[in-house]
Amino acid sequence: MLGAANNFGNFNMPIYHIEFSDRETIVDKMKVIADESGISVEQLIKRFICDGMRPAHSNKPIIPGQTLDDFFVKNGVLKAITPD
Repeated sequence: MLGAANNFGNFNMPIYHIEFSDRETIVDKMKVIADESGISVEQLIKRFICDGMRPAHSNKPIIPGQTLDDFFVKNGVLKAITPD
């Protein structure tokens, strides 16, 4: 099951379930790549999804932020936290 914790607030995080056949080699390949990168397979899958969602020819400049959270919000990685 896919799921990853984050430190950006207490949000209800969606979880997606992905299944592969026992015969598919992609599972072993993902494990090797994740191990080489020093990350979990779940983190690797999340990177694949994020890279796939990026516009192909985006020359959009990076917007600096005052904090890491502010940087992520301004650059479309996280939604802004709104007061209740």
